[in-house]
This record gives sequence, C-alpha cells and structure tokens, in this order.
Amino acid sequence: MLTVDKKNRRIQWAKDHKDDDFIQTIFTDESSFQLFRNTVRRWTKNPNNALKLVPKNRQKVRVWGAINMKGVLSCHTFRCNLSGPYYVHTH
Repeated sequence: MLTVDKKNRRIQWAKDHKDDDFIQTIFTDESSFQLFRNTVRRWTKNPNNALKLVPKNRQKVRVWGAINMKGVLSCHTFRCNLSGPYYVHTH
C-alpha cells in the first residue's frame, strides 16, 4: 500500500530529478503474485487465543521487468527467489 509519506517522497524525488538525463538509466522492479487462493479457516471457542495459520507451499509466480526511456526492455517470470546468482544468470 502506498502511504501518504511514500507518495510524498516519490513526488519529491521526481521534482529533484526532473532535469536529469535518463538516457542511460534502467529502472527495474519485481513483484510476486499468488496463483491460487489459499484460504485457511478454523473455528475455535476462544478466538482471542487463536494462532494465525499460514498455508505452506503457496504457489507464486514472480515477475521482474525493466524499462528505460525507450520503453520496455525485458520481462522475466520465474518461481524461485531472485537471488544474486539467478539475477546474473538472466543477463
């Protein structure tokens, strides 16, 4: 969720860099998407003492992309964590 503080910091960053030359700059980002809804339900007599259950082995797909001034450079989907060795392997 984008908080007001984070929004203001992004706006300030954009203002601070509006005259920068981004011709050789690449922006990248990654995100994870859960493939299936893993709802865990439990009924208890005393909900105040209930432990939060987290489903194991949630299936996710991760997406990693890059853009520059000319547009989209690349987009990769993968299931493993984006570690340093995997990052080097994708390039």
